[in-house]
Amino acid sequence: MKKSILILGALAFSAGVSFGQGNTASSSSTGNGNSSSVLQTGQNNTGSTTQEGNNNEALLQQGNFGGGNVQSNNAEGSISQTGNSNDATVKQRQGFAGGTAVSVHSVEQIGNNNDAFIETFNGGNLGSVFQNGNGNTSFSQQSASGHDVDIDQIGNGNTARTFQLGGGDNSAAIRQDGNNNFGEIRQSGMNNRGSHWIAGSGNTGYSEQDGMSNVQRTEITGNGNDFTVDQFGDDNFSYVNARGTGPGANDLSLNNSEIDILQNGDDNKISGSIGGNNNELTITQDGSGNLILGSGGNWDALGFTISGNGNVGTVMQMSNNNSATFSMVGNGNTTTITQN
Repeated sequence: MKKSILILGALAFSAGVSFGQGNTASSSSTGNGNSSSVLQTGQNNTGSTTQEGNNNEALLQQGNFGGGNVQSNNAEGSISQTGNSNDATVKQRQGFAGGTAVSVHSVEQIGNNNDAFIETFNGGNLGSVFQNGNGNTSFSQQSASGHDVDIDQIGNGNTARTFQLGGGDNSAAIRQDGNNNFGEIRQSGMNNRGSHWIAGSGNTGYSEQDGMSNVQRTEITGNGNDFTVDQFGDDNFSYVNARGTGPGANDLSLNNSEIDILQNGDDNKISGSIGGNNNELTITQDGSGNLILGSGGNWDALGFTISGNGNVGTVMQMSNNNSATFSMVGNGNTTTITQN
């Protein structure tokens, strides 16, 4: 039998929405095929759902996403699921973009074939997703500015996607440890920061930043990986570390992999290093005043360095006043730098 649990705060309406401030709602279920919904509007509310078992579904909504767009500032929401084939959805709506109120949400899933979906509107939301198991999927969508999301996946066949669009000063981080993972970060606006950590083989990653003064950091090790970074706008920076050092270091190298970096705009910078064999690196900078040159402040990277055998490095810089510092150490490596 499938059980349904609906928890409402004070002054609940028939539509299943509770209005008020400082409400606390919690749901706990053990068994198969359970469903839980927590719906809250108002200020300073807390909602949590814990499910242990298979085929569970959980919805946590703080703020109204229908007519009227009722806000829910300073909300805290969490979903914890242990078991197989679980679904988790978190929706939060802040009062207005760029506000000082902060809402916090988290999803933890331990098991196989889990799905996590996070949707937040307006600024100042802090989100995290942790998935430990196989076949997990995570999707996060945040609008306006001042958001922070962290997605951590341990296992095989995982997918992680995060969109931060329509604002600036956002931060997104994806960490994937396992095989056949797919990670994607898309950000628009100014002063955004994207970080992607990949450890394993056969992974595919993509990061896109559209705006000014954005930073993308890529940490990748393993075999047969494919990673693409696209930055559109001016004064952006991209850093790649593929030698098993830095945060989360695993002393591994990168082999038989492809990394493509595109920067379209002026005064952009790229730096990094790769350690391993038979890798292909392609860097394209289209604009003026672009550099392949780091400094001590850019994670101690100076230009771009590749150490190993059979690697291929291709650099293309279009327009004026560009500079490239590129070095390769090892045997059978090929470097091509084109400046037009």
